[in-house]
Amino acid sequence: MMECTETLSLAHYGIVAGFVDKLGLVEFLDRHLSKTRCHKVSSGQAAKAVILNGLGFVERRLYLFHEFFENLPTERLIGSGIEPHHLNDDVIGRLLDSL
Repeated sequence: MMECTETLSLAHYGIVAGFVDKLGLVEFLDRHLSKTRCHKVSSGQAAKAVILNGLGFVERRLYLFHEFFENLPTERLIGSGIEPHHLNDDVIGRLLDSL
């Protein structure tokens, strides 16, 4: 049997994600912003997702936030185990409230 392989492009998002990692922004925000719910995504990872989203989606509703990541390698960009549906409007809304 043949296995199907799905290829997702990092495009310029990989460079931006690398800079966010190099700056230590995810760790910094995770130290200073507490999680209020049991989400799979940390505050720092959510902020990284918002930064990446800001480079591609313009004027989209918050409840559609996860759609931006459906054709991107989310685990490589945001973190291990993170899937697009984890980046929902509740996670992003709580991040924005915390900030």
